[in-house]
Amino acid sequence: MATKRKAAAVNPKVVFADHQILVAIDKRGAFTYTLKAGGDATSLITRRKGDTISWSVRYRGRKVPFQVEFADAGPFGFANRVIRSAGKDTAAMEVAVPDSFAGNFVMNYRLTIENCWSDDPDVVPILSDGVNGLGAPTVITIAEDGKGGLILNAASASAGINTPVIWKWDGKPQGEFTLTFDDPPPGWPPETASTSQQIALTFPLAGKNEAYAIKLANSTLFGTGKLTIA
Repeated sequence: MATKRKAAAVNPKVVFADHQILVAIDKRGAFTYTLKAGGDATSLITRRKGDTISWSVRYRGRKVPFQVEFADAGPFGFANRVIRSAGKDTAAMEVAVPDSFAGNFVMNYRLTIENCWSDDPDVVPILSDGVNGLGAPTVITIAEDGKGGLILNAASASAGINTPVIWKWDGKPQGEFTLTFDDPPPGWPPETASTSQQIALTFPLAGKNEAYAIKLANSTLFGTGKLTIA
């Protein structure tokens, strides 16, 4: 399902998405996340600033009270980190990450139901103006090289200004990691820690062949790469 918002008046081709997350919990406390429109929602990536997100939670087929809580910044801004429901579906809330946000767009949240079972999925609200659309993310994968280090693919990558760049494991995640630039341009984060073993960033200013390192937490494993933003 999709809904049109104010930006559509500027560009009638823009259609914003209404992400309805359906959460099913079995008797053993296993959580499953799917989109009403189809697809997995364990780590939801929204496509535009202006998309909406809502939750519907069922335990053993029955709707139950629940709470969604973002520990820090959330996709709806700093003021709406906690969403509560007495058992009904939550209202659709518009993605509204502040333009000044410069951290990891992988935003972990905790979903808790009335019997205190909880789980920790993610929302990745990658910024876009909702008018020009969103360019395809540049994805850089991380893997062990078998020689005591990490290999990045692509080790030398490029993306456009404000176009998402995502670092994640190739295959099964191996652990949390940090991304550190040697000498970043103004407006680039010097160091970013992963959330749920992923990092998603956008860069507001250009930079050429900026060197960085990826280091696995609690390990000596690391790898290096270069990033160009133009």
